Amino acid sequence: MTDDAYIAFRYVSNSIKGFGFVWNPPPFRPVEGYTSFLWIVILDFFWRLFGVEPPQIANSLLLGFSCLNLIAWAGIADFIARTRGYANSYKRALLVFSALLGIVLNTTFLAWSSSGLETALFNFLVSLWIGINIHAFKKSESYIFSVALVSSLIYLTRPDGLAYVGISFVLAVHAIATEQRGSKWHYKSLLGFAPFLIFIMHILWRKSFYGVWLPNTYYAKYVSAWPESGLKYLVSFIIEYGLWFWLGGLAIWCMSLWKRRTIRSVLPASAWLPLFKPASVIVALTFPFAYYTLVIGGDHFEYRVYSYLIPIVFVSFLLFVLELASSFRKAVGLMLLFVLISLPVQWVLWIQTQKFVERESAHILIVPISDFFPQPLKALVEVFDSDQEWLIPHFVGMRHQEHKVFFEYQTSQYPPRNDTGSFEALGYPVYTTGTVGVPGWVFPNFAIIDRKGLNDFVIARNPTPKNEFRRMAHDRDPPPGYVECFRPNVKREVDPATGAIKSVILDRNIPLTRDEIINCENRHWSSGLSATIR
Repeated sequence: MTDDAYIAFRYVSNSIKGFGFVWNPPPFRPVEGYTSFLWIVILDFFWRLFGVEPPQIANSLLLGFSCLNLIAWAGIADFIARTRGYANSYKRALLVFSALLGIVLNTTFLAWSSSGLETALFNFLVSLWIGINIHAFKKSESYIFSVALVSSLIYLTRPDGLAYVGISFVLAVHAIATEQRGSKWHYKSLLGFAPFLIFIMHILWRKSFYGVWLPNTYYAKYVSAWPESGLKYLVSFIIEYGLWFWLGGLAIWCMSLWKRRTIRSVLPASAWLPLFKPASVIVALTFPFAYYTLVIGGDHFEYRVYSYLIPIVFVSFLLFVLELASSFRKAVGLMLLFVLISLPVQWVLWIQTQKFVERESAHILIVPISDFFPQPLKALVEVFDSDQEWLIPHFVGMRHQEHKVFFEYQTSQYPPRNDTGSFEALGYPVYTTGTVGVPGWVFPNFAIIDRKGLNDFVIARNPTPKNEFRRMAHDRDPPPGYVECFRPNVKREVDPATGAIKSVILDRNIPLTRDEIINCENRHWSSGLSATIR
C-alpha cells in the first residue's frame, strides 16, 4: 500500500458521510485532488453495499484486475500465434507462455498489482481496449459501442484516457464511414456513440462541482515542461528491463515490413486503409507515454505511468519473432532470450533495495548496482546508476521499497482511524502536513491542509520561485499567510501511560468560525483562479 492511496480513500470516506467526493468537509470548497474517479466510485460501491472499507478491499481488487489483464494478454498472444500459422495447441501454448512469463517476472507489473492506487484497473482497461480493436466484430455498431464504452471508462480511471476517447471517436467514425460507404448512417450505428456521453457528462459535472475543467492535481504537479527528467526516466526504464533488445527487434521487424512493400510507392490509397486502425491504436498508446516523458518529466512513482506498456512489450515481441523467425524453436528461443535479458538489472536492484527497511536509510533510496555486472554490461548499468542518482533526489521514479517503508513509517506515526464526532461540533479542527495520505484517513473529521497542494486549490496554483531545485509533485508551497489563516490546532502526542500516539485538539484563543473559513478561502481563491485562467 502507498501513502497516496489513502488520499483516494479519504474522498470515499467523505462521500459516505454525504459530502460528496471532497477533500475537506464543508464549509471548505470541494477540490478534486484525485485522478481516479472510477476507482473511488468502485471503492464507494463496496463500502456502501458490503461495509468493506477501502484499505480492506483495494489490493484484492487490484490483484483481480491484474489477473484479468493477464487473461486479456493471453488471448491477444494466442490470437497472434494462431494468425501466424500455429494451429498446434501445444506450440501455441508455449509461445503464449513465453510472453506471459516475461510479464509476470517484471517488477513493475508486480508492484502495480497492488499499491491501493488505480493503476491495475487502468492497465486492464487499456488492454481490454486493445483487445476490442483486434477483435473482428460482425457489425460496426457493436464495435463502436464497445470501443466508446471502454475508452470512456479509461478516461474515468485516469485523465490519460482522454487520448483513448479521442482516438476511439475517430475510429468509430471511420468504422461507420467504411461500412456505409456514402449511404445514410443507420440510427443503430449512431446509438453506438452513446457511451461517449459519459466523458462529456463527467467533464460538465467536474466544472459544475469543482469549478474548473481540469483536476487540481494537474496544477499542483505541472510547473513547466521537464524533458530532461523525462528522458532520464525513459532511459532508466529501457536499461532496467533490457528493452534495448526489444527496440532492436522492433527495428528489424520494421525494416522487414519496409522491404516487403516493394510496390509501396504505387499502391492506391485504398491499400493503406487496413493500416488506419493499428496506426490509430499506436497513436493512442504513444500519446500518454510522450506526454509524461516530454512534458511532465516522468512520475513520482517507479515507472507507474509506463506500467501499461509491460504486457505490450512482451506480446509485441512475440509478433516480431513470429514474423522473423524461420522455425518454432527459434521463435521460442528468442522469446526466452528476451525474458532472460530483461531480468538481471531489475531483480539485482530489487534484491539490493530490500536491505533498507527503516525510514532514515530508505529515504532518497539510491542503490548503485553496476559493480554487480561484468563489462560491457557494466558500462550500460553505469548509465542507469547515473540517471537514478539524478532522478531520485528530484523525487522522480522513487523506488518501490522507499514507498513501502514510507507507508509503514506513516502508519507508525499516527493513531488508528477515529471516526467519532463531527467537524463542526469539534470546533473546526485543522491539521496541516505535506504528506496527507495516512493522516487524511485517520483524521476523517479534521480539515487537512495539504501543504504541497495536491488537495488544495490555492496552494496548487501558487507560483514557484524561478530556478528552484525541482521535485516531482512537491514543487508547490503555500502563499504567505494562507495556512495561518485557518489557525491549525491539531497535533500528535505520545500518551505517557501507554506509549500510544494520539491526536490532540488544542484550544484556540479565538474560535475558528464557519464564516472565517469561507473568508480565508475567498481571500486567496481569486488569485488561484486567475492563475488557472493564465
